[in-house]
Amino acid sequence: MSLNVETVVTGPFQENSYIIWYAGSQDAVLIDPGDDEDLIIQKLKNHNLEPIAIINTHAHLDHIGAVHSLKEKFQIPFYLHEKEKFILDTYEVTCRMF
Repeated sequence: MSLNVETVVTGPFQENSYIIWYAGSQDAVLIDPGDDEDLIIQKLKNHNLEPIAIINTHAHLDHIGAVHSLKEKFQIPFYLHEKEKFILDTYEVTCRMF
């Protein structure tokens, strides 16, 4: 089975997000989905994919902007290293700096 990876460039920071799935499967994992929910959803539809999880490499605002809305829309789990969770607690304050 081959692994497919689509790079999706999102937001004003031009951050790389990834959609990963096995050929022949409709299950996909979103990696660092950035802040452009609509673009991510369109890419999923283009490949007839259904996300099953979101994984973030870290919690910088350019990587997590769409996490909440995607998590709620698809009712999927969100994974992030516990040492990054403190950044989520200060997300609104961090956004005000930009």
